Amino acid sequence: CMKMKKITNPKWMKRLKLLHLLGAMLLCTGLLGASAAWLAPEPDQQLIAFFTLQFTRNGGILLLATGLIYNLFTGYGFKRLWIVLKWIATVLLIAVSVGLRSSALVLPIQLALLAVIMVLSVYKWQGR
Repeated sequence: CMKMKKITNPKWMKRLKLLHLLGAMLLCTGLLGASAAWLAPEPDQQLIAFFTLQFTRNGGILLLATGLIYNLFTGYGFKRLWIVLKWIATVLLIAVSVGLRSSALVLPIQLALLAVIMVLSVYKWQGR
């Protein structure tokens, strides 16, 4: 069984964290931009689609990629419950955002999943 080399260089860890945060910012921008567009008196469907597809999708892909690198090539792994729950919430958020047409009904689901991801990231719940 081949053991994967872990990333231990602080410079590379900073770069990985920066890319992970960039993905989170893109994802949040997409969701919040689409939310703001929905609140307009006459929602602009093209603008909503732009935020959803460009920012949410691309931010989600970057988050997933950097998250996978974190889990496979650092000491984090999939050992902690908060990481597994964060993965589930992230995959659900991206699936809902890309798979369902943005609507006033989908938006609260997206924002709730985003809140779950943020809370898990900050508090790192261990589930004891």
